[in-house]
Amino acid sequence: MSTAHTPGPWAFEDEFVRAGDVVIADPYCEETASTRPGEMEANARLIAAAPELLEACEAAWPMLELACRCQDGTIGSGPCAACRAVEIARAAIAKAKETK
Repeated sequence: MSTAHTPGPWAFEDEFVRAGDVVIADPYCEETASTRPGEMEANARLIAAAPELLEACEAAWPMLELACRCQDGTIGSGPCAACRAVEIARAAIAKAKETK
């Protein structure tokens, strides 16, 4: 599957989020620096996990759709937990793949 983002895996090491030799993010730059203990590292780990999280959402998508066949025949719009998972996955995938 082709992607617009730098292919993973990404890792948080040496104070940067990297994909091999490519720097993806610098959580310690002045514009993003936080004063809360551990927050920058936690943000960096979440950023580093992004490619795998996107892949997991895309892989789970068909199963989520099958799990959420609501009584009215719609997918992802009902009150059940599976429908909520469909909504969250759909929004996350769209957010990750949004192009401008």
